[in-house]
Amino acid sequence: VAGFLGICNLMTGRAEGASGAHGVAGGEYGVARIGDGTALRLPVGQLDGASEVQIGVRPEKIRLLDEGAELGPGMNVLDGRIRDMSYTGASTQYVVDRPDGGQVTVYEQNLARAAQDSLHRPGEQVHMVWSPDDTFIVRPSSDRDQDAERHQDKA
Repeated sequence: VAGFLGICNLMTGRAEGASGAHGVAGGEYGVARIGDGTALRLPVGQLDGASEVQIGVRPEKIRLLDEGAELGPGMNVLDGRIRDMSYTGASTQYVVDRPDGGQVTVYEQNLARAAQDSLHRPGEQVHMVWSPDDTFIVRPSSDRDQDAERHQDKA
């Protein structure tokens, strides 16, 4: 799966069903709660009856906001502390530690920050923010195998 997805952030969570909120395309959102209790929203159709899930979000879909910044309504938000940064000119790669011990990789275009001295630095507390529409589920291989068997049985 990692080879297919490339670099991707995966977090283990427990699906809790529909949230009652609707996405950009009008679809309903589902909720999955990760280990530290944070609720993350995602398109409900991706849950498909799953209980334990791997929640994914690509590094380039996440924005970093300073602690205390105003957060947009309905966005997924994780708090963290910058562990490492790599400035590459056009973008910066950040590794952010979550309070539960997990890490998140974030790619941020440097267009948003005019000068290198305005980049986030190791040790800074940040909010990692992204749209629920950019969140997806990666099924464990045993679930994919069972799904494949069900589809074969129907054929």
